[in-house]
Amino acid sequence: KNYPDKASVWVLLANYKFVKQDFEGALAAAREAVRLAPDDISTQMQLQQVLVRKGSYAEAETSLEAARGHLSDTEIACFRIDILVDQQKLSEAQALLPTCERDKSEEMVRVARANIAMATGDGAKAADAAYSAGAEDVAHNHRARMLYVNGDYLG
Repeated sequence: KNYPDKASVWVLLANYKFVKQDFEGALAAAREAVRLAPDDISTQMQLQQVLVRKGSYAEAETSLEAARGHLSDTEIACFRIDILVDQQKLSEAQALLPTCERDKSEEMVRVARANIAMATGDGAKAADAAYSAGAEDVAHNHRARMLYVNGDYLG
């Protein structure tokens, strides 16, 4: 309410609603964040996280195409990896990894590697690897996913 034009506030609201499992509220907040700051990678990341969690893969792909003018091809490849991993399309995700690895953002590359590691091995280990590499948001996201998957989610 106090900062309606601040994308970062909408990202925080989306994250809060996501943790509370209010995925429709999280999606609305994430969309507003992207509307306000389409060039901000954190807004795009929040939107992708919510869409993937909801299983809205076609919409996630569509939003990436809409973001093509705001995101680089390497960033789009990194985001697509998360979409593919969630659908268990691991060979396609691994095929995109070299494109993603050309990204200048080490965090984006670490996210993609952690997503693939989580899908192919120990999710907690992938989260710890992402966290130690400095991708703290990714680590928290993976830990939250593991809690949810294991039925231990406190929401």
